[in-house]
Amino acid sequence: MTSQLALTLRGHGGFEHYLFRLKLKDSRFCACYLAKIQNVLYVVEKCHMFLRERPTSSVLTAPVLNENGEWTLGKSIVMV
Repeated sequence: MTSQLALTLRGHGGFEHYLFRLKLKDSRFCACYLAKIQNVLYVVEKCHMFLRERPTSSVLTAPVLNENGEWTLGKSIVMV
C-alpha cells in the first residue's frame, strides 16, 4: 500500500475538509458545488471535477490488518 493511498483511505489527503480542519484552507466545501463538503466519499462517488478519473465500475479491495499486524488486501467490493 502506498503512503498516498493510506492517507486517502484515512481521509488525510489534499481534501478541502481535512485542510480546513487543520486551518490551512478557508472553506471545507468542494469547488464544483459549494454546498457539498469535499471529503473522500464525495470525491470518490460524486465530485464532477474527478469524473474523468472515476471508472464507470470498479472493484475496491479493502485493506485489512491480519493477525500478524500486517496490512493485506481483504474483501473485494464491486462499485458501480
